[in-house]
Formats: sequence, C-alpha cells, structure tokens
Amino acid sequence: MEELYDVRSKSVHEGTASGRTWGWDPVEHLVMAAWVFPLAVKLCLQGDGHYALSDADGGRCLTVDKLLATTGWAGDASNGSRWNDIVSETQTGHVIELATKRALECYPDLFGGETLGSQDEASDGWERPA
Repeated sequence: MEELYDVRSKSVHEGTASGRTWGWDPVEHLVMAAWVFPLAVKLCLQGDGHYALSDADGGRCLTVDKLLATTGWAGDASNGSRWNDIVSETQTGHVIELATKRALECYPDLFGGETLGSQDEASDGWERPA
C-alpha cells in the first residue's frame, strides 16, 4: 500500500515518480492504486461496521492478488487485455460461486440431495447418499 501511495503521490505532486526503483512501470502502479485504494477504504469501513462489501466489491478483492502477479500490461496495448481477462475471469467465477451458493441455500433439494463425488463402475459421476 505504501509503495502504491508513494508512486501516486510523487506523480501528482512532483510530476514524476523518478528517483527510486519501482517494481512496476509507474503507469501500472497508478492503475493498481486506483483499483486497490477504494477497496482498502471499503474494507476499513466494513471492519468498523460502517459499510458492507457488495458482491462486486468481493469480486474486485479477489482479483487483487492475480492482478499484482501480472506485469507488463501497461507498456504494450495488446497486453492491456490481460488485465481485463483477469478481472473478467475472476469476477465471473465469483458471481457463479455466489449464485450457486444462494441457489443451494434457497433450494437445498435442487439436486435431489445428491452431491458431486467419486465415480463408481455404474455411476454417472454423482455420489448417491447412503
């Protein structure tokens, strides 16, 4: 967080982030800071009981580690889509997971009490309750 803040601060107040070696391109720092800072504020507010993360906020939080591990997307226009791919894939997975969880909470017998399990010789891939 401190490094993201420092790059943003130097860029805004000094017009450049030079004078120090950074792990990423300065543009990558600024974009990541724009992504992380609102989430950090929301998480702090939630911790103090003043805010509840939305499903979208939760999906954005899940993307942070994956985005932090991706570099080089700012210097090449063709790599910019990698950022979008990570965000889209992670948030889509999060939405599917939430929808599945909510459906199973509302309709616990949706699959007839069957759960996904190991296959046996005459099975269709579903483990049958004993």
